[in-house]
Parts: sequence; C-alpha cells; structure tokens
Amino acid sequence: MRSKWKLFLFMSFILLLVAAIAGCAGSDTKEELDAAYDEGYSKGYAAGRNDGYNIGLAEGESANKEAVDASYDRGYKIGYEAGSGITIEEDYQQYFVQGNGYLAQEKWEEAIAKYTMAIEINPSYVDAYIKRATAYNEMSDYYELAILDCEKAIELDPLVKLDSLLARAYLNRGEYNAQFIKEEFYGDDYEGNKSTFDNAVADFTKAIELNPRLAEAYYGRGDCYTTYFGDSNDFGMSGSYDNTVADFSMAISLDPTNATYYTGRAWAYHLGDDYARELVDETKAIELDPSNASYYSSRGYTYLSKKNYTKAVEDFTKAIELGKEDYWAYSSRGDAHVGQGSYDLAIADYTKAIELTSKSYYLQWAYTDRGHAYKDKGEYDKAIADYTEAIELDTSPSSTYYNYRALAYLEQQNYNSAIADSSKAIELYPEGDDAYWIRGQAYAALGQKDEALADFMECLALSEEWEKYSSSTRERNELVRQEIEKLQSD
Repeated sequence: MRSKWKLFLFMSFILLLVAAIAGCAGSDTKEELDAAYDEGYSKGYAAGRNDGYNIGLAEGESANKEAVDASYDRGYKIGYEAGSGITIEEDYQQYFVQGNGYLAQEKWEEAIAKYTMAIEINPSYVDAYIKRATAYNEMSDYYELAILDCEKAIELDPLVKLDSLLARAYLNRGEYNAQFIKEEFYGDDYEGNKSTFDNAVADFTKAIELNPRLAEAYYGRGDCYTTYFGDSNDFGMSGSYDNTVADFSMAISLDPTNATYYTGRAWAYHLGDDYARELVDETKAIELDPSNASYYSSRGYTYLSKKNYTKAVEDFTKAIELGKEDYWAYSSRGDAHVGQGSYDLAIADYTKAIELTSKSYYLQWAYTDRGHAYKDKGEYDKAIADYTEAIELDTSPSSTYYNYRALAYLEQQNYNSAIADSSKAIELYPEGDDAYWIRGQAYAALGQKDEALADFMECLALSEEWEKYSSSTRERNELVRQEIEKLQSD
C-alpha cells in the first residue's frame, strides 16, 4: 500500500514540475527556466509532504497514540522524500553546507537561515548549532542566541569544546551592556545602572574564565570600570583603580600593538591623577596609529590639564587636520588659546564649536567660554550677550551663569545690574559664596557699606571651611578680609 502511495506521490511531483516548466515553454532565459523549475519543485515538495502526513494519520487512526505518532512520522518521511526527491538526511546536510557557504561570505543572516532549516529537520545536529552560534556572534545584539546555541550543542555533546566560541558570546553581551552604560550615564548618579554594570563585568569575567587569552575581555572589563565609576571617589576607594589598570595591562601584554588598549589604560591613569603615565600611553597609541585623530585629542586634553598650552594647541590642531571636525576639538583648542592669552584665536574656536553642535548643554558651555574670552579682552557687551545666551539655554536655571554675567556687569561698572544678577544667583543657590562676593563689591562701589559688609561676612561664613582645600578660595577670601577691614575702618 505504501509503495503505491509513494509511486503516486513521486509521479504527482513529476507532473507538477513538468507543468510548471511547460508554462514557461516560450521562455528562453536561464532566469525564467530556473524560476519555473523552482516553482515546480516547491509545489511537488508541498504536495508530497502533505500527502505523506495523510498517510501517517490514516495508518494510525485505529491505533494507540504511540502508533499514531510513529505512523505520522513515517508518513512525513514518505511525503518529504517523494516531494523533494531527496532523503531527509541529505536535505539537512545540504542546508548545513549552504549555511557554511554563506558564513564564508560573511552573509550572517543567510547563514543563520540555512542552519536553522537544518536544525528544524534534525534538532540534534550539533554542528549546525555551533555554526549558527558563530554567525550570531558576528551580528550585533544576537549574543543571547549565540550563548543558547553553544549551551544546546554542549547539552547534545558534552565532549564538544566550545570555550572560545562561548567566550566570544559572553564578550559580545558584556560589550552590549557596557555600551548601554556609556549611553545612559551622566554625572555621578550611577546607582540606576548598578545592575547593568554588574552584568557587564560578570560577562567579561566569564569570557576571561573560558578564554584567559581573550584580550578584548580584559579591555572590556577595564573600560567598564572607568566608564561606570568615572571621576567618583569610589573608583579609588573600591580598589577598582588597581584592578582596572591591571586589566588594561593584561590586554596590552596579550596584544601589544593594539593602540586602543593603551588609550584605555591612559584614561585609567587620568582618573587616578597619574598624568605622567597617561601621557606615555597616549603617545604610544599615536605611535601605533598616527592617523587616528581621537588619539591626538586625548593627548591634547592631557597637555591642557598640565597647562602645556603650546603642546595642547598642536595636538588639537593635528586632530582637526585629520578630520576631527567636532565640538570638543575646537572648544578644547579654544581653552588652550585662552591659556596662551590668544583671545581672538580662542573666540574663533568657540564660535566654530557653537556652529558644530545643537545640544543645548554644549552650547551653554561654548557661549560661556566665549563670554569669558570676550570679558578677558575687555569686550563686556559681547561677554554679557554670550552669558545671556547661556542663561536662556539653561532649562534648569543655574546660579553659575548669573554669577558670570554679574561679574561682567561689575567690570563694566554697571553695579545695579551686577546686584540684580548676583541676587538671582543667591535666590537659586543660597549657599553660593561667589554671589555674595560679587554683590558685596557692587554694593561697596555704590557706597552701600552696610549691605556690602553683610555680604562679605556671609561670603566668609560660607567658604572659610573650604580654604584648607582650595588655594583659589584662600586667595579670594584674603581679598574679602581686606574689603571688610577697609569698610570697618571708614
């Protein structure tokens, strides 16, 4: 009985295939003939497999569940093979070979599709899980599926060695979480991302356990620490600094020609206030990759922090020449020009920085920096205009910008406006000592001695505790005391 069905199904497939090809008898292009063949193949395949299901169900109707299942599977196999013209074993192996071809061409999605078809036919096909995991690893955000495929392959064959492949999957997942931290972090409030940080570190650590020579995992874990802790005191206090430097150093020892690893360690040194070692690593990164504009910018920031303004200008200029036409390059070179006293050059750079960004907080900083440069040049009207721009851009009003504009008014001898702005600053931040110092000077200039004396006394009361930590506060407070003494002696 089954032989007759099989013969019938096979003949049905042939007739359908011939009919499909005959429909294109007038076609003379290879593409049209191929399309006709594919259509006939698909119809025969479907008809054969569906009829095979019916065979299995018919044979098993009067039997128990196990017999029904067995007959169903047998009917599936008869229909499949009659419809496709090949055995099931040949088919899943064919899909696997096709997947390998796509994998070699780096066509990840196509490879995954073929491996999936092979697995659907043979769910115990270990090699297909391994290869599909390899393809998943090459695609962003597919790390979970890569891990699942590796675990399934190990479940099917506990002797299979997938440490390197699984390590790569954990690395990818760690890098995803680390990138999330970079995109979401602002300021020192990092408690909200604690679980994301822990997950990323755990994945990098797992990758290292599986493959201790995976340099990227050491780098990823170190980079995760520097991103997460940043400038917070916890970076040093938690022991993270030493661990982070050790991770970057291990990555470098495994791959000493990777410039990125040196920049990672350089940033760790920066956070640890070790600027000498930071500079060494940044210079090494440039030696390894002299065409990378970002490396020059990074070293420029270090020179800027060390007040080596000439070197800083050179590095930021080189970065711009290499194509780093962004806000930070011009803004930072502007800072270096200010350090040199080259205010016109600084103003030009800040102006360019303003043109290159639309982010309100960046614009606030750029207008403020240009305002400082104008004020230092004695162009108070322009300085006031820039500080006003910063104030208008500030969606959560800050006392800082009002203090800056108050200082410009004070320099311009517009004392009433200075009092108005410093009073606004005090309203926004009553604990701010600078505003009392500015307003006190304005009151003194207007001859309002009692008001001036009260503000100077309040400035000292708010800031004396900080004198032990800040040289600029000590210097400023010395001037405050002199003003108090002068007012009291009049």
